[in-house]
Amino acid sequence: MSKDNVFALKKPESIIVDQITDCRRGAGKLLAQALEGESEKMLTGCHLQNRHYFLFTEFQNSL
Repeated sequence: MSKDNVFALKKPESIIVDQITDCRRGAGKLLAQALEGESEKMLTGCHLQNRHYFLFTEFQNSL
């Protein structure tokens, strides 16, 4: 009697696609977080620059 050691494997392409999809989702989340942080810094910086310019011109006008 011979025993056969052959067994069915899962479809490897479905595993690979799931890992790629997870990687893309993770990358998308990281990119969104980075863009939010950078845009917040930019808007805060613009606000502070405008505030500084306003205070500076008010000071010059008071002289």
